Amino acid sequence: MRGSGVLFAVCGQLLAVNAQNAESSCAALEAAHPPCEKLIQRKAWHTLTNPEKQSYLDAEICLLNTPISSLPSEDLLPRFPVAKTLFQALQEQHQLQSDTIHEVGIFLPYHRYMTHAHETLLRTKCNYTGAQPYWDEERDASHFANSSIFDAEGGFGGREAGCVRDGVFKDYELIIGPGKNNTKHCLERAIDDVASQAASKFFLDFVRNSTTFEEAWERIEFYPHSAGHSGVGGEMLNPISSPGDPMFYVHHAFVDKLWWDWQVADLEKRLYAIGGPTVKDPNRPAPVPEGFTPGDQGNGTTTLAHGISLFGLLEDVTAEDVMDIRNELLCYEYI
Repeated sequence: MRGSGVLFAVCGQLLAVNAQNAESSCAALEAAHPPCEKLIQRKAWHTLTNPEKQSYLDAEICLLNTPISSLPSEDLLPRFPVAKTLFQALQEQHQLQSDTIHEVGIFLPYHRYMTHAHETLLRTKCNYTGAQPYWDEERDASHFANSSIFDAEGGFGGREAGCVRDGVFKDYELIIGPGKNNTKHCLERAIDDVASQAASKFFLDFVRNSTTFEEAWERIEFYPHSAGHSGVGGEMLNPISSPGDPMFYVHHAFVDKLWWDWQVADLEKRLYAIGGPTVKDPNRPAPVPEGFTPGDQGNGTTTLAHGISLFGLLEDVTAEDVMDIRNELLCYEYI
């Protein structure tokens, strides 16, 4: 796991309570995470050229079929009792940790790192040279059903309700989910334009006007985040197994962009701001890999020392490591 010293944990705790008194500590924190020299650029799906779209879709199909045996160590395989491919491994670790990554302070950092892992696997395992695109859901709010992202040609298909029967993901069969069950089932969609309204400017302005991390996190998770999942429907409607739909990653890149936009609006106070509870139900802890201890010393409050594990798909990190998307670990920007 990457470092998360006392100074960094203190910085996170101070920012959660009183940002003005934490500026000097946070300057040291930023110095500990040097910037990346060449950022890759995440773009909105609708701005991509047709060849760029096809390149991404081809890479996703590749990841759907890349065997889990390609993991760097066989010792990691027992952590994924069901997954047969790397795409399924991403879904399975999310399924197993679902109780401690939703409705908690680590929600945004965890999903930032998971989306980065997806991007990294596309680039390292499937010869993808682009960045993770995001779906500009504000642009399509209230009319998801008409979005070009669901086009059968050059899109994700699946505009009609039920099993996806057109596009590059037609007839794809899932073995993880729905929810915490693991049964063979089709990739299903059920687009809901009413639910998509929570990604509209009205709700996003509510997010943008947040003054604390806790406000921003809660508003992002419960409005635009929910809009993307409920608006697409089907597998995406299930918060536990939703990464089984490739739409998950263009959606969560948008969620991540919303958080980053909020951070950028006041980097001095918001870049390392964190807080919120560590678990939504302390009686139902999520399983974690042997030798990895999640959480921190925040006495129930999420701090920068909070651990993030993807069960070995990428190295274990802390929230501290993923607060700045421009650092050497993440190395991307939104345009």
